[in-house]
Amino acid sequence: MKAHPIRRRIVAALGVTTGLVVLLVAVIGVAHTPFGRPLLRYIPGMGACPLDVAPLTAEDRMRVRGDTLAALGGEGAATSRVALRFELGATARADVERWAAEHGLACAPGRRLALRCTDVPSAALAGALTEQARFDELSFDFDLDGRLVMLEGSSHVADAQAAVDYVARRDATLRAALGDPTVVHGETTERSVSRGPLSQISREFRRRDVRAKVIATNFGRGRFGVREFHQLIAG
Repeated sequence: MKAHPIRRRIVAALGVTTGLVVLLVAVIGVAHTPFGRPLLRYIPGMGACPLDVAPLTAEDRMRVRGDTLAALGGEGAATSRVALRFELGATARADVERWAAEHGLACAPGRRLALRCTDVPSAALAGALTEQARFDELSFDFDLDGRLVMLEGSSHVADAQAAVDYVARRDATLRAALGDPTVVHGETTERSVSRGPLSQISREFRRRDVRAKVIATNFGRGRFGVREFHQLIAG
């Protein structure tokens, strides 16, 4: 028996809607990388990251941040809050500025309470990136007391395999501090990230006090990038 025409239309519409939602999530994720940020202007009502909007004060940013992250916490506390070579909730802005000066890095104020550094080599991160040579951009967010509350790095990589290897290496490192990932998307295979533009593989770790995520993205035309971020939820 053939499906009723109306039912077929409903199923097709739901499929299209689901696909569009997945695509929008991927685009927004890509748009928060340095090479994808211009995409924000093409997303209705975005123009820029919501936390970059001028009317927000530092206090507003911290309140919005707290409200948003409260719903993303997981179970149990992290055994370590170390993110690359820094520690969430403990590293001070002055410590980061001193580190940047010691390594001759180009850094400038980003959003309110933020610092953004470019072309950061693995050596400056105590080899935390292992085979990944450098981050194109590494951003730091601080709270009102100058404590590190978020760290985000992103970079282009040579090819699909390099992107996959990055996720696999960082996944293993993060498991040691945060346990098994809470959300797993895609297999760590070259095929998984080579399905087409905006295809991704990712691993997300949610604990009561810390959230971390590592992502590999296919930007199309043979271009691939990796991104990871670490957020202090509480404490």
